[in-house]
Amino acid sequence: MKVIGIVGSPRCRGNTDLLVEQVLAGARVHGIETEKVHLGELDIRSCRACYSCAATGRCVIEDDFPWLLEKVLGASGIVLGSPMYVGTVTAQMKAFIDRVDCSQVEMVRAPTGEARFRSRHRGRFGVVVAVCDLSPMAELRRCARVLEACLRDLGARPVGEVLARRLSDIGDVRKRPELLARAFRTGERLAAAIRGGEIG
Repeated sequence: MKVIGIVGSPRCRGNTDLLVEQVLAGARVHGIETEKVHLGELDIRSCRACYSCAATGRCVIEDDFPWLLEKVLGASGIVLGSPMYVGTVTAQMKAFIDRVDCSQVEMVRAPTGEARFRSRHRGRFGVVVAVCDLSPMAELRRCARVLEACLRDLGARPVGEVLARRLSDIGDVRKRPELLARAFRTGERLAAAIRGGEIG
């Protein structure tokens, strides 16, 4: 059993990174293996909307996305974290989300002929972490919904979220022990979902 944390912030050791790390720590304390990846350190290019992946589920762009996708699909849990930039996730996270949406979702026709979309996968669990400074909570929740949509595209059921406002400077979250504790408890909840029962 493994949980992979994906940090969409361009800043390493920033507030998003630290909160994702606390979620992973909460999972680790219950015996779950964890790994953390920073999108800013990878080469993940924008989706070309060529739809070559529609039949195969594989993207034709040669970059780090296939490597990361393999890790994600091998995990039992996924943690997606991003600060909110201009009302949504960062460019790094958006590039990842767009590539997931095109390659990991398939279109099916309902008996009525209506097109519907579903993940090619199932059986995972996920957590979202969304951070902002002074934006209203309603905007931060919309940002979190973008991350949740990506979890569902990957076949992961969201089991928790950490939404944090009034964080700007690197490391501000260290002054907010209640936020760090909430993230840790969310990681424990993720571990419980993966193990199929309540923990603690």
